Amino acid sequence: MNNTRRILILGLILLWGPFSSPNEGPAGIPPEEQFAQALLSYRNGDYAPALKAFRRLAEETKDPRSAADLIFMQGQALRGLQNWPEAAQAFSRAAEIHPLLGDYALFFQGEALEKTGEGEKGLESYQRLIQHYPQSLLVSRARLGMAGIYLQRGDYARAVETCERILQGDPWKDSHAQGRFLLARAREGLGQWPEAAKTYRELWLKTPLHANAQNAQTRLEFLVKEKKVPEEKISPEALFTRALQFYQANSFEAALREMNQIQGYPLESYPSHLAGEPWVDDLYFHRGMGYFRTRQYSQAMGMFDLLVGNSRSEGMAEKSLFWKYLTQVRSGREEEGLKSLSLLQAAYPRSPFLAQALYLKGTIHEDLDEPEKAFSAYQEVGEKFPQSPYRFAALWKAGWLAYRRNDPLAALQTWDQLKRMDPPSRWVEKVLYWGGKALEKNGRPREAEKEYARLSRDFPHSFYRQLMSLRGRAPTAGKKPFPALQDPPLLPFLEIKAHSSGAKTVHLEKGRLLTRMALLPLAAEELEAAEEEGADLEEMWMEISRLYREAEEYYRSNLLVRKKFQLKPLSGQPSERERSLYRLAYPVGNSSLVERYAQAHNLDPALLCALILEESRFHAQAVSPAGARGLMQVMPQTGKRIARKLKIRRFSGKQLFDPAVNIRLGSWYFASMLEEFGGKVHLALAAYNAGPRAVRKWLADRGSSGDDEFVENIPYRETRNYVIRVMGSAQVYRFLYGPPPEKTAQP
Repeated sequence: MNNTRRILILGLILLWGPFSSPNEGPAGIPPEEQFAQALLSYRNGDYAPALKAFRRLAEETKDPRSAADLIFMQGQALRGLQNWPEAAQAFSRAAEIHPLLGDYALFFQGEALEKTGEGEKGLESYQRLIQHYPQSLLVSRARLGMAGIYLQRGDYARAVETCERILQGDPWKDSHAQGRFLLARAREGLGQWPEAAKTYRELWLKTPLHANAQNAQTRLEFLVKEKKVPEEKISPEALFTRALQFYQANSFEAALREMNQIQGYPLESYPSHLAGEPWVDDLYFHRGMGYFRTRQYSQAMGMFDLLVGNSRSEGMAEKSLFWKYLTQVRSGREEEGLKSLSLLQAAYPRSPFLAQALYLKGTIHEDLDEPEKAFSAYQEVGEKFPQSPYRFAALWKAGWLAYRRNDPLAALQTWDQLKRMDPPSRWVEKVLYWGGKALEKNGRPREAEKEYARLSRDFPHSFYRQLMSLRGRAPTAGKKPFPALQDPPLLPFLEIKAHSSGAKTVHLEKGRLLTRMALLPLAAEELEAAEEEGADLEEMWMEISRLYREAEEYYRSNLLVRKKFQLKPLSGQPSERERSLYRLAYPVGNSSLVERYAQAHNLDPALLCALILEESRFHAQAVSPAGARGLMQVMPQTGKRIARKLKIRRFSGKQLFDPAVNIRLGSWYFASMLEEFGGKVHLALAAYNAGPRAVRKWLADRGSSGDDEFVENIPYRETRNYVIRVMGSAQVYRFLYGPPPEKTAQP
């Protein structure tokens, strides 16, 4: 039985208990499994067999709760078949008898009636929903449906009234954007051209990323040209606010394009008569950041220079000087960067940016082969900034420099400071491993063994524990097939009476039920509402995370549990609760795709999951600032090149948001990196992150250092941490989902 079916059957039993049915149905199959099979058919788009099963089970069951769910699902299957008259009838019955999803039944009834041309009856369904379920997430959508019906029949005044009600309420998803568009159309219908133009303009300004923003601009241009509506000048500040939404969505090129079109704010000079206006400072700063994110470093420095010289805000000048320094370092102008750092230290001795700036100074001196100066910079961060998160990395680096220059005693003394700090966990495993090696170098093997023993005890599933077991060698991808990951369903963490309607749990319970019914997008919205309401118990957060996981919202699931719980290093014998938390934080998302392409390329599925977790947290729609897309963060140009090799026709960058395409291409590329670098996992991961050319150069420069030292000496901090995190996460995946370790025979 596959995992999806297992989850569905378990969920049905937990919700209802066993089906009350006079017989076991076809071929003796239990009713709950028949329902699970019908739900799988529904999810796969096989609506006709699903409908047949739902109808048969509804006739057979004696349980009113089961009957209500089955009738509701008949309506969903009929929606899929676009049999709107019968769908309306099914939802009408469900609206009368379903104790929890009456609002959904009324909404879909209204939709079906609208599709059949019975708009008046559809209005009645939407109005009943609003009247009887005022707290439902569907109220705004019901009003949008009503506005659409009013528009269709030419009742523009009521459409205006309905849309204004939408805009007066709290926004949910894109309800305000849709409401504005329909409101503008209704005002056009009433001949209120200036008011319609104003509404289109508001939509274009306030929600530029919405699908209707371009339509709004087109209609606005039409009204100006054909209806002679006067063009209203939009303030530069409003245009900047619009551009900022592109920046916040990581669309940096679009943001720059929008910001640079704002007239009166040239790129080469700062409008001195506006100095002191906070939004003007923000405009120039975000221009600089946009150039920085798109690697146009000289233009970025130009923007930051203008702010340092012209801003009347001490905070903005300070921040801009720091980012100028950062830009100089990133663009390879380290000497100039050190001068900017000196200015920052002199002008702003209490700057919150100083700890990061000094840490970066240490890396500059490392790059310039000045280890003593680097050591001094790192020590300064550790001593002068005890509250900064950079103190951990700085003390680690200081100790590492001492270790590399063959001064193990100095390394141990520095790392001892790190071990005493709180919270230390992520650094302690490094210190225990390298501290053990430093003690060996210092001729203290017994003390070294104690460090290794603590590493094994406290961090049994870490990257450094793996290094220790392999005596400093990084693992190599093997030739043997890897075992499949086993991911049994998680049991509920919170018991709620089925079909309850308590104010504190209604969204959670609706999310649970909609998940069981395979209505996953609807379930995710209810769970999001439950998350926003907050929780009284940790178990409620865990339950929301678990349901996100079942709804295939793996990104939201692991993000929530990582945000709400401070995960300690996974112990060797975790409690059931600890194991469950880790399974939520380390999901096996898209498991069938992971297994398929892991087998196709002889990859370890645990490693593939760890790579996806690091790249996107299993967020299929993720886009990096550099433009990488999807689960495995494949760049569009790289994807196009791989697609040609795999003979995928008509490939487009949008396909990278499809998990099946993304994992197929990403796994192929990772397998090719493994092949190029002789199966060495750490090298393949470094190449996946930084590119194979960089890795080849690092190998040429490595000298005689071992694999463990090679990883610590990777010049790019991002790549170095990436390799360590992915390999550590793979160990966690193997422990959580792999076969249990074989027990050694007793002598």
